[in-house]
Amino acid sequence: MEVVLKLNEEQAQLIKNALDFYGRIHMGQFEEILNLPIKHKDKPINKCLGYRGGCEDYLIRALKKELTGMDGSYWSIGCPDMPPYVKTVKDLGEVIRHAIAWHNEPEGGHTVNFDRPFHWNKQVPLAHIEIIKEKV
Repeated sequence: MEVVLKLNEEQAQLIKNALDFYGRIHMGQFEEILNLPIKHKDKPINKCLGYRGGCEDYLIRALKKELTGMDGSYWSIGCPDMPPYVKTVKDLGEVIRHAIAWHNEPEGGHTVNFDRPFHWNKQVPLAHIEIIKEKV
């Protein structure tokens, strides 16, 4: 089965960001929860909870320790025990990031965004993405 999804740039960025977050959580980077642009009473969530290093960091560390057994470390996306679907999530995010970078800056650049997407889950081919230029 092949699925074609047409998105505008904002939608593609949102999917890329969601995939990145999802992958990071599976690798044990629970601290990323505090960087979500969730607003409560018109303030970012990490500003509502007080200063960084307070109870929110303690709660994140406790949750991470309980769920993963890790305290202060992360799994690598290349870890053999990392589930294949998490590697596919990383692959999708990298393909989208790469395509958007080259579309927005056709001359290229010096960041990882312009490198060929690394293929983490070799069991699944990399997704193909095509950016359709707007008609002028």
